[in-house]
Amino acid sequence: AATSADSILPSTNLPEQVTELIGREEELAAVMALLASHRFVSLMGPGGIGKTRLALAAARQLLPEFSDGVWLVEFSPLADPSLVATAVAAAAGLQLGGGDMSPQLVSRALKDRRTLLILDTCEHVIDAAAVMAEAVLQAGSAVRIVATSREPLRAEGEQIYQVPRLTL
Repeated sequence: AATSADSILPSTNLPEQVTELIGREEELAAVMALLASHRFVSLMGPGGIGKTRLALAAARQLLPEFSDGVWLVEFSPLADPSLVATAVAAAAGLQLGGGDMSPQLVSRALKDRRTLLILDTCEHVIDAAAVMAEAVLQAGSAVRIVATSREPLRAEGEQIYQVPRLTL
């Protein structure tokens, strides 16, 4: 009996794709190319332009490449930037015990994992998101990061992709 590829897909918390991504084929190809050669790519643009949808479309395509999962970390509900590391740990299912959660603690826990993190809506926690991304990258891990933001994180290693407006 043949096994389906779906049965061996890694874990994820990505939402179900309800509608197809239409008119973004070139942008998706550009993001995929950047992610093939860089560990940290930020999708930038004004609110409502489709940064998150583009990030999720790339993440779904890349799911088979990340044996330890693809994790969406939504920063929009965070009022306190000090909760960024906690949000990343929770989204990635890290069991790190109680106490203060630091970017260094989270990055050490992710160090040996083949994981893709989507850091979504970074603009209101931008400094904390940048510190988190740098900690993960400096841990020497196989983790890759896609961030969505209205402005650059200005973190070391960040490659920026300016999401263009959708053409009619």
